[in-house]
Amino acid sequence: MSPSLAAAAASAASEGGSGNDCAARDLVPTSGMPRRAVLGTPGDVAMDVRLRNRSGIGCALDGWPGVAFIGGEALTRECVPSYPGPQCLGRIDTTTRRPLSVTRYGPGHPTAVRLAPGQITSFSLVWHSATATACNGADFYTPPYAADIWVPGDSAPLVLAPVSISPCYGKIGITPFGVTG
Repeated sequence: MSPSLAAAAASAASEGGSGNDCAARDLVPTSGMPRRAVLGTPGDVAMDVRLRNRSGIGCALDGWPGVAFIGGEALTRECVPSYPGPQCLGRIDTTTRRPLSVTRYGPGHPTAVRLAPGQITSFSLVWHSATATACNGADFYTPPYAADIWVPGDSAPLVLAPVSISPCYGKIGITPFGVTG
């Protein structure tokens, strides 16, 4: 990702200000399986993203994460019809930023989440499922290869892969740190 694109995405994360903000190097991201969402509209799906403090000191996360979705689309290859070898199986894009729209869900002024060493907090990605009846005929997005996640005040992303989302209309909701949807 270009430095200007990374800076823009990092600035999309809310400003911290807790005095000992968590940095990307302090956190390990993991994700759960998609489930029925609590926030959003009936039929929405959510996936919780967990962040574990792997550092030896406590730190805090305040606001919303920044997120950009990467790759996942199949790359086309030309193959010789008489020799459909392994090179013809195709590849998945792992580098192109996906044009998914991200909207903030949850409280207008979230509370800072303090993480002791080893402690975990979560936030959620919420979307209208591409398999929902309301999505029939809408733009369908295959799951991205990965997500770059930024925490406030840090331009280095955390990389979460795989990302099991397939929203219709290319729209994703995101909750603040410490709130699951």
